[in-house]
Amino acid sequence: MVLDAEALKMLSELKRKRGVVKAALTRTLKFIGNFDARVEALSLLEFRQEELPQINRKFDVVQVEIELLNTDEALEEEREREEFESNYFAARSQIQEIINKNKRRNASGDEASLDSSATYPRARLAPIELPKFNGNIQEWEAFFDSFKVMVHDQDYPPAHKFHYLRSTLSGQALDLVKPLPMTDANYGLAIQKLQQRYDNKGLVIQTHIRAIMNSPRIQSASAQELSKLQSHITAHLAALDSRGIENAY
Repeated sequence: MVLDAEALKMLSELKRKRGVVKAALTRTLKFIGNFDARVEALSLLEFRQEELPQINRKFDVVQVEIELLNTDEALEEEREREEFESNYFAARSQIQEIINKNKRRNASGDEASLDSSATYPRARLAPIELPKFNGNIQEWEAFFDSFKVMVHDQDYPPAHKFHYLRSTLSGQALDLVKPLPMTDANYGLAIQKLQQRYDNKGLVIQTHIRAIMNSPRIQSASAQELSKLQSHITAHLAALDSRGIENAY
């Protein structure tokens, strides 16, 4: 997609803002690397720890805007995000390791000083992936519960939430919202359209009952086949029971 002059100007400004956020994280990493618990207050490190989620949030807001504009360089933007997340989790891990080590030393009464040049393990936690939804109505409730916690109830601009929503959908679910431009106003409309289609208790119950009635035939009276049939029926009965429908089969 060729960007016009206004879009290029906006992209340049967003990248400048991203640079400011990345610089803040770099300063934090440098502070951690130079921190000496023997002569510096641990609270200084704890203050940095409290600041990290805010830095991460600022980066995410700017990065989503860039990704929406700079679609021609999607791989490059993905690398930018991966690099930032790697440094972010490394910073959190290093801070926690120093704090834990200092607390263990205080608890045991060990007065030995910490080696300021020690290398602390850097646990790189993989980011939690957003749930996926392809239009299977039986999976809607679990999908939207997770999506609400991770995105919908978070303090993101609606357009960003719409971007995340689109990235989780496929098949008929994506087709339902695909015609809507990704704007703040359309995010609520997209959620409404999905809920109208899939947040339908009666239809969900029907699909589970139909799945039970259409249970696969047993090809042979083996323990494996019987166990497979039992698992199939039990799963759908449990789903019905969770919706207050008992003895449906």
